[in-house]
Amino acid sequence: MLRWWLNTDLGIGSAVLWAISAWILGQALVRVPALLLNGLAILRCQIVVTAIATLLAFGLKFALAPSLGTAGILWGTSATVLLVATPAFFWRVQEWTKRSHSSEANVPESLVEAEFPPVV
Repeated sequence: MLRWWLNTDLGIGSAVLWAISAWILGQALVRVPALLLNGLAILRCQIVVTAIATLLAFGLKFALAPSLGTAGILWGTSATVLLVATPAFFWRVQEWTKRSHSSEANVPESLVEAEFPPVV
């Protein structure tokens, strides 16, 4: 498709295009729970997961580059984001959801139906 669109061959193999596609998908998937966790000020989890994912991706890049070339460098990041960061962030959002719903059930009835004075 690139050859038809640009009227030239860029020399980009399908492996690199698939790796770029996986990278874009991973970045899009991890962004949603990351933004929610940012809004909830749950930062410690994000820092730990991101640090682990970064170290793992860095190692994978060196391991995959000799066999896959440029695509291997991209696959290191994509695999780490899709297999480590995204599941960890979604798990943390799920835990927050469970805690927030369980804390609502423990609110005393007097606070739920209490009438508060109007704000002037």
